[in-house]
Amino acid sequence: MEQVMVIALLLLVNNEIKEARLQPDLSSCLKGKRIANRNISDNVEYRCIKTKAELELMARENGVELDLRRKKADLVKQARDSFK
Repeated sequence: MEQVMVIALLLLVNNEIKEARLQPDLSSCLKGKRIANRNISDNVEYRCIKTKAELELMARENGVELDLRRKKADLVKQARDSFK
């Protein structure tokens, strides 16, 4: 597997990553963050990060689809480090 740089929009609840969504670029990520921040509670945070992810080629019924994946533990560690 190949590692590539990706932009991800993270949903953090009580400083724990609940969801990570890959974005095509930083502008799209920041736009999604602004929209999501309109209706959030105190213990919820959205954050855009640039990180390396493993690129996995997955076969699908209708052809080939690229699936970018990153281990949740690595994302959690990186998000926690960014709080420091």
